[in-house]
Amino acid sequence: MKPVKLGVRKNGSLRLWIEGARLFKAGFNSGDKFAMDEFDHGIIITHDPLGSRTVSGKPRKNGKPRPIIDVHNSAFTRLFPSGLVNIEFGSHQLIVRDSNDATTLQNVA
Repeated sequence: MKPVKLGVRKNGSLRLWIEGARLFKAGFNSGDKFAMDEFDHGIIITHDPLGSRTVSGKPRKNGKPRPIIDVHNSAFTRLFPSGLVNIEFGSHQLIVRDSNDATTLQNVA
């Protein structure tokens, strides 16, 4: 999997932007609620009807869904020092780790 470069906001904090078909196939659609939790080596984004965050986006002109997760957090600088992340797409769950982190999915759950 190719690492994803984090964006940088005007205030210097890091921003994670995920959109499109892979997000939809993982079970996230526009309007869905999700939770974002930090762990030692990154973050876990979980589809959660009681979550405090919402998937944004609207369908493309051709009708295909285009969900968007756009998050930023002051902890991203500490968690993702390289500015590059690997995203593992699971069923209703995303695991985001620094691209230099060798921790496996089995060690996270």
